[in-house]
Amino acid sequence: IINYNKKLIFKKFFLDNTYFFLVCIASLSVIVWVIQAVNFLDFVTEDGHGLGIYFKYTLLNLPKIISKAINIQPIETHKSRDYILVYNSEADIRKLKIDKNYFDQINLDPGGVVVTSVGEIADFVSRYFTPQSTILEDPATGSSHCSLIPFWSKRLNKKELLSFQISKRGGKFECIDNANRVTIIGKAKTRFKVSVSI
Repeated sequence: IINYNKKLIFKKFFLDNTYFFLVCIASLSVIVWVIQAVNFLDFVTEDGHGLGIYFKYTLLNLPKIISKAINIQPIETHKSRDYILVYNSEADIRKLKIDKNYFDQINLDPGGVVVTSVGEIADFVSRYFTPQSTILEDPATGSSHCSLIPFWSKRLNKKELLSFQISKRGGKFECIDNANRVTIIGKAKTRFKVSVSI
């Protein structure tokens, strides 16, 4: 009976320690993943305009489904509203192709995927893609520049920048980084006018 009890105690001790070890490994894995995934988190307040909090963080790992959807892999991956994929050159941005079969498997609503690099014809260039959309590539995207302007302003150490969106139609923007706001200036064509009488 004593030997039998010793075996039971040893077995329970072994199982408890194994369980504890596995839980520790799983917890450490989660902690390491979070540290890799979240690079920084900034809180910015707007003085005199109430409290405006902007979340900005960097993801070091590109989701596999996006990686499969693009023919050229980025050198950096960032995340704000959109995924921002940074490339070595403007040539990479021009050559980049999207495989809709993979790309449309993800839903990034209300965001999309921006590809960008330092430009030859401007300070920086970009393209903007939206999965599960009737228009895969947007020709000129003001909203993506709300993230691109602070990013390139800091990296190029310039407050005023010229941006070119390399779409079939093309889009040129004059950009100003105003700390917690951005100014985007561009030209547009009037397609139609409407008058409403009330």
